[in-house]
Amino acid sequence: MNNIHNKLSSDGETTANSASPASPQHHQQTTVPSIEQIDKVLQTLFTHHDSNLQNEANKWLLELQNHPNIVPLCLELIKVNQTFFSQFFGIQTLYTKIHSDWESKWSDEFRHNVKNTVFNRFLYEKESNSPVFNSKVSSCLSAVNLLNILNSDQSTEATKKGILDILYLLPIEFETVILSNSRRIAIKDNFYQNSESVIMSISKFLTLNISSQFNILLLKSVRNWIRFSNSKVILKSQLLANIFNIINNQEVIIECLSLIGDLINFHTYVSLISTNERPTQPQDPDQANFQLLIVPTIRKLMELKPIYEESIQKDNIFICRAFAELVSQIVECYAPIMLDVNILEVQQCLTFLLELCSHPNKEISEITFDAWSLHSEHGSILETGGEPFQKLYIKLLQLLLERSSFPPDIQNVKPDCELAEDMSNYRNNACDIIVSCFEMIRGDQFIEFIQNLLKNQCKSWQSYEVVFYVFRCVCSNMMEDDDPLKGKDILSFSLTLPYHSTLSTTILYLFEDYGDFISATELLTPTLNYILNLLQHTEIRLINILLNPIIVSFKSIVSMPNDNYLEKSLLLGNSLAVLDASLNFPDDAILLLKEFVSSFWGLLEEINNLAISHLDSNLLELLWSVFWKIIVGLERQFPFLDKIFVMLLSAINQFKTLGSKLYEVMGLLIDFFGKDPTYQNHFINLISTLLNRALPVLVENNSESTPTIIRVYKLLLKVLEQCPVAFNSSPNIVQIIDLSIEFLLNGENESIKSILDFLNHLFIKMNPHESFLKNYSLKTLTNAFKALVNDQSRDLTNYISLFLYNWVSKYSSTSEHQRVLLDCFVQSTWLPADVPYFERERLSKLMLITNQTRFKSLITDIASVCNRQMTYDVFISYELGTAQNLS
Repeated sequence: MNNIHNKLSSDGETTANSASPASPQHHQQTTVPSIEQIDKVLQTLFTHHDSNLQNEANKWLLELQNHPNIVPLCLELIKVNQTFFSQFFGIQTLYTKIHSDWESKWSDEFRHNVKNTVFNRFLYEKESNSPVFNSKVSSCLSAVNLLNILNSDQSTEATKKGILDILYLLPIEFETVILSNSRRIAIKDNFYQNSESVIMSISKFLTLNISSQFNILLLKSVRNWIRFSNSKVILKSQLLANIFNIINNQEVIIECLSLIGDLINFHTYVSLISTNERPTQPQDPDQANFQLLIVPTIRKLMELKPIYEESIQKDNIFICRAFAELVSQIVECYAPIMLDVNILEVQQCLTFLLELCSHPNKEISEITFDAWSLHSEHGSILETGGEPFQKLYIKLLQLLLERSSFPPDIQNVKPDCELAEDMSNYRNNACDIIVSCFEMIRGDQFIEFIQNLLKNQCKSWQSYEVVFYVFRCVCSNMMEDDDPLKGKDILSFSLTLPYHSTLSTTILYLFEDYGDFISATELLTPTLNYILNLLQHTEIRLINILLNPIIVSFKSIVSMPNDNYLEKSLLLGNSLAVLDASLNFPDDAILLLKEFVSSFWGLLEEINNLAISHLDSNLLELLWSVFWKIIVGLERQFPFLDKIFVMLLSAINQFKTLGSKLYEVMGLLIDFFGKDPTYQNHFINLISTLLNRALPVLVENNSESTPTIIRVYKLLLKVLEQCPVAFNSSPNIVQIIDLSIEFLLNGENESIKSILDFLNHLFIKMNPHESFLKNYSLKTLTNAFKALVNDQSRDLTNYISLFLYNWVSKYSSTSEHQRVLLDCFVQSTWLPADVPYFERERLSKLMLITNQTRFKSLITDIASVCNRQMTYDVFISYELGTAQNLS
C-alpha cells in the first residue's frame, strides 16, 4: 500500500506533541540539530513500534532536509563511525542536494570540498559500505582526478578497486539520474574528454595481469567507457591485444569474450577503424575492421577452442554461451565478407559456428540461428548462389534433422508432454534455418537429398517424421519459387506409411500445407482415403479440425472490400460463432490447440483491427469471446501475450465502454500471468490506461455506467489479488477508491456486491497504512450502513453484514478504531434523527460482538429499526448477551 500512502500521507499526518523532537524549522536561523539527536529520530523512524511517533519522526526529518546548513552536517553523517541509519540519511540527503543545488547555489570551492569528502569516504573506507550506499555515493562523484590515484604507485589494491568501481558506476548513474539538459551535456562532454585516459589506463593495467578478480573489474569498468571514445583511441590503447593476453583463463574468459563483442559492435556501427566515424552504409562491412579486428579475434578463438571443448565436457554452459554469442555476432556483423571462402579465417569461423550449432544444449544451438539466417540471405543473392557452401549447409541440415528428431527410445509422444513442447519450440526456431539450407543447397539438390533419406536411410517412425517436418518447412519456397511437382513423389511416399499418432499427425499437417497442390492433382483421391482411414484412430480425430473450412471462410471474408461493411461484419460474426464452438479441445491436446490457433492468429488480428477502425462493438465482443476461449484452453502456454496486450490497449483507447468479454479476457490474463514479474509492466500500463479511460464513465454514475462499474471493480479485485502493483501504480487510484465508497449508495445490487468485494480485499485482506485507514474508515463504514438501510429487499444483508463483521474483527481491538466506530453512529444520518447520543453510543459498542451469527442478527435488526420496522428494545437481548459473555 506504499503508493496509496504516498498519495494520501499529507492527509494522514498528525501534529507534533510535546514528546516529539523540536522542529528543525526552529533552528534554521541558529544551528542544526546534533548528530546524536538526528540518530535518535532515525532510530524512532525505523525501529519504534508507535506509528504516530514514526510519522512525527518522518515529518521532522523531511523538514530537516530543507535546513540551509544541512550539507555540512551530511558530510559528518556519512563518516564511517556513524550508525548505518545516519550514514544512509546523510548520503540520501546529500544526493538530493547535489542534484538541486550543485549549479544554482554552491561555489566552486564548496563543490570541490563536497566532492573530495564524498570521494574519500567511498574510496578509503569502501569495504564497510553496503551496495546501496555505494550506488548512491557513485552518483555524487566525477571522474576528475580518479586516474591520478589509479596510476599512483602509492595506491593500494583496495584503493584501485574502489577507483574501478567508481569508473564502472559513473556511466550507469549518468543514464539513470535526473539532470538538467545543460548539466547532462556538460557531464557527457567530461566523459568524452576523459575517456581516452580511462581506456589507456585500464588497458595498461590489463598488461600487468595482477589477478583474475582485478582483471574482471578492469573489463567491467572499461566496457562502460567505450561508447564515449572512438576507434583511434581503442587502437592506440591496444585494448584488444591486452584482452587477448589475459583471456586464457576460465575465470575471466566470459567477461573477455563479452567485451570483445562490445568492441565489434562499437567498431562496426559507431566508429569505423578506417574513418574513425559512424558508417554511412552499415550493410557494407569495413575491410579495415575485418583485418584489424575480426581476423585477430577469429585466430584467438581458434586458440581457445580447447577451453570450449573442455567446457562442453564439464557442462559449463556459461562459457559455451559466450563462445556461441561471439562467433554468431562475427558472422552476423560481417556476413558479406563471410561469403569469401578463399579467406582462411572465414572457413575457420563458419566451421566453428557449425560446431556451436551442434552443442548438446539446444539453447546454445539456437544462438547460432540468426547468424546462419543472415549468412544465407547474403549468399543466396550471389551469382553463384550458395554453391560454394553446399557441403557446409548439407552438414547443417543433417545436424538440424538430428536435433529436431524425437529420441529413438520413445515410441509414443503425448501431444501435451514436456518432450513434445520442447521439440515444438526448437522446431519453430529451426524452421527458418532449414529454409536457409534449402536456399543455399538449391531446390533440386535439396529434394534429391530428402528423397534419398526417405527411401534409403529412414528406418523408424522418428526418422520419417522429422523428414516430413523438414519438407513442411520449405512448403512456401516449393510452391512459390520452384515447381511443386518436384515434391510430388515425397507426398506420394507419405501415403504408403503405416499409422503412428505422431508421424500421421505430421503427415496430415503436410497435406494441409500442400493442400492447394494436392487438390489440383491426382493425389487428391488417395489423400482423402488416407485421411478417412486415419479418422478411425482416437488420437488423430482432432486433426479433422484442421480441414475445417472455417479458416478458408475467414480468409475470403476478410479479403472482401469494405464497401458493404454491414454485410461483411455479419459474415465475420457468423464465422466467429462457428469458430468459438470449434475450440472445444480436450485437456490433453494443448499442443494441438496451440498449433491450430497459430495457423489463423493473424486473421484474428486483422478482424480486431477491422472492428476497432469501424467502431464495431458487436463484432469486437464476438471476437474477444474467441480470444477468451483460446486463453482458457492454453492457460499459461498462451503464446501471443505481447500481442494481446497491444490489442487490448487499442480497444481501450478507441471505445468509451468495453463489452464484458474484454474484461473477462483481462481477468484471465491477470489470473494466469499477474504474478509473473516478466509481465508486471504490461499490467501496470494496461490497468492505468483502462482506469484513465473508464474514469469519465464511472463519474457519470448512472444506469448506463452501472455495467462498467461492475466490470471495473470485479477486475480490480483480481488485480489486488494477483498483481497489486498494477493498482498501486495507477495515477487515478485516489479517485477510484473515492468512487468505490460513493458507489455503495447505488441502488443496483450487483454493483454494490462488486464494490464490497473490492473494498474487503483493499482494507481487510491487505494491510493498508494507518494514515490510509484514518482517511477512509469513517466514510466506508458510514456508506456501508447507508447501503444496508437502503436495501429494502434485504438481498444485500448477508453481503454487507459479512463485510462489516470482517472490518470490525480486524480493526476493533484498538481504541482509535473503536472511536471511528463511535463516530460512525454519532455522526450518522442513516439513523433516525431523534435517536439520542447515548443510544448511538450503545449501538457502536454492540458492534464489538465476536460471534458472527449474532453479529449478522444485530446488523439485520439495526436495518429494521432504522426503517421503523422494530423498536430499540430489540437491542436489550444483545446487551444481556454481552454482559453474560463478560461475566
